[in-house]
Amino acid sequence: MAIEDKRAAPRYRAHWKISIIFDAAEKKPIVHSYTNDLSLSGTAVNTDLNVSSTKPVTVLLFPPLTYGEDKQKTVEIRANLVYTIYSGSDSCFRVGLHFISFKDDGLKALKNRLDRQFSVGSRDEKLPGASANGLFC
Repeated sequence: MAIEDKRAAPRYRAHWKISIIFDAAEKKPIVHSYTNDLSLSGTAVNTDLNVSSTKPVTVLLFPPLTYGEDKQKTVEIRANLVYTIYSGSDSCFRVGLHFISFKDDGLKALKNRLDRQFSVGSRDEKLPGASANGLFC
């Protein structure tokens, strides 16, 4: 039986640099990794750290440079950490983040970049309802 995908936005196989920053009161290290899949509403990240938080975190997302850009754009997002599970096949932890709010024009910037990177005819692909296998830890 197939599991229905209830996500509001399509996910894409995007391996972009990401940092997850916990509030200072939590005294947790910053997580530096890569996205495993990405949408306008959230992302999954593989990491060596088993992290958890009941409070919102700050996510810094670093889309890759495109032709003609000389400075990397940073998208700042507040997000809820939805889950952390151990992925035995990847030997790391998979962290699920749900985006709450974007700083400045972050949502527009993310949408524009996803639209450009995953336009019709690109080699990258939109993911089906099932989760993608992780490639980074």
